[in-house]
Amino acid sequence: MKILFLCGCFEPGHDGVGDYTGRLAAELIRQGHQTGIVALNDPHVTEVSEATQEVDGTGIPAVRIPSFYPVKQRYLFAEPWIEDFQPDWISLQFVPFSFHPKGLPVWLSSGIKRLKKEYKLHIMFHELWVGVNGVDTFKMRVLGALQKLLIKELIKSNTPHCITTSIPIYQQALSRTNSSLLPIFGNIPIAPAEAPKGTQESLKVVHFGSYTDQLEEFEAQVQFLHEVAKLQGKGLEFLSFGNGGPFKDKAIRIAAQVMGEEKVKELGLLSEQQISDLFQRSTVGISKSDLEMHGKSGSTIAMLEHGLPVVLRGRKPNLDNSPLYYSEYRDQIIFCDSDASQVFQKKPIQSTVGKTARHFIELLYECENKQTSYHQLKQAKEPVV
Repeated sequence: MKILFLCGCFEPGHDGVGDYTGRLAAELIRQGHQTGIVALNDPHVTEVSEATQEVDGTGIPAVRIPSFYPVKQRYLFAEPWIEDFQPDWISLQFVPFSFHPKGLPVWLSSGIKRLKKEYKLHIMFHELWVGVNGVDTFKMRVLGALQKLLIKELIKSNTPHCITTSIPIYQQALSRTNSSLLPIFGNIPIAPAEAPKGTQESLKVVHFGSYTDQLEEFEAQVQFLHEVAKLQGKGLEFLSFGNGGPFKDKAIRIAAQVMGEEKVKELGLLSEQQISDLFQRSTVGISKSDLEMHGKSGSTIAMLEHGLPVVLRGRKPNLDNSPLYYSEYRDQIIFCDSDASQVFQKKPIQSTVGKTARHFIELLYECENKQTSYHQLKQAKEPVV
């Protein structure tokens, strides 16, 4: 199968959806398919770049179009490359902010319509409108309402053959589109570890990626782990790495106040090999996500894939009644009101990129067969002239 992926940015380590797209495209190539990538709104290039980009040791043909180019010009550059590729499917990897700095990609619907022509279209909704899980500010409600209208227009104008998303709350919001769940994989490939894994003498806590403005909940997470270390008579170390975002400095100060400055280290940007090695050396992870949203977080899934127990934001719900799509990680999920006397047991490392790629192809074939059956039924009902 030939699949052409559309995303916003394809700069390694700087865009979560771009990294996801690259890893999925590379895995599909290893499974015998042909893939290519077009980045339609890439802020990390100053001119159109056409090259083979290596991801996880596999080369992927890619075109990256600068974000400062006028919108119509970007689609003009993409169009002949897609026609030359002749894909069976075009797969749009959708995040509102990937295609517009304020999350309002007004021209995306018409642009996709121009590019998809007669090709079969798949849309993966990594995110929907802001506030899909509840917001409390007027500004965010207005932005969310506008984004919802643009998503409806994208679907209505382009009639995708297949729609997927990563978490149940998004699938529920897309209930009228007959979408399917496609779990994401971690954004860090599992690398061979050269050093011993985390020991039981101390709790080595890791936080990977950006912090949110929910700093009170972050403080509850670090306070919980501080209490766990005391109850278990163990040392404690907090390692923060990745982009961090605008709330990083405040979060680091909170961690230092709770745990002690000498126990908190901010490591900045690291290579994938270094991150994977740190995960394998560590004891427990802290996630910025809550139960509903953790399944869309590539950094959270990366920690879980590396076998780490992970402390989510919020309080412990009744997990028996919660739609935990990632059921294989149920035993690794911890909350701030979990039993602080428990011993965190790491699980075996497991990469899920291969499983997700196979599931993705199965869904495309399933949608393809449904479409064929629909056209056959429609032709059978048409009167013979």
